[in-house]
Amino acid sequence: MARRWRVPAVGQRLQGALVSRLHQLDHAGGGVPEYLFPPGSAHRSYLNHILANALNPGSVLIPHTIQEYKPKPGDLICANRGRSTPAKVIEVLPDSLNAKLHCDIVMETKGQTLEAIGGNVRNSVSKTILTLSPKGYLQYTRSRPWFLIIENRLN
Repeated sequence: MARRWRVPAVGQRLQGALVSRLHQLDHAGGGVPEYLFPPGSAHRSYLNHILANALNPGSVLIPHTIQEYKPKPGDLICANRGRSTPAKVIEVLPDSLNAKLHCDIVMETKGQTLEAIGGNVRNSVSKTILTLSPKGYLQYTRSRPWFLIIENRLN
């Protein structure tokens, strides 16, 4: 996933399905195995699997809070959306997630700039450009309350 994504034509509602599909298409052309990244139409489907397996020896998709890890290309960044948005940054990750979420795939980081792609923003695939902290960490904002980074150790 660290390389640039070639986004396939998607004629369906995007959301978590886009991220799931891209992971299936990547990983040396053969996709990410479903036992590592189960497909789902909602982000919480695969995120709960990743959270539950994070401490397993050999885990390759590692969850982090935004304060403990600097995102890099191929990682996922996730935010709450909807009415359940927390008023401040989450310092400890929960064991499972049941909220409405939005996740993007990090494409590039350069200095204090991060570029990511994601789906279901007005039913399309879009690029987001974010400003990182001076030390390179993802920043919490009320408009997009980022709280989770999934580190990709597959490549």
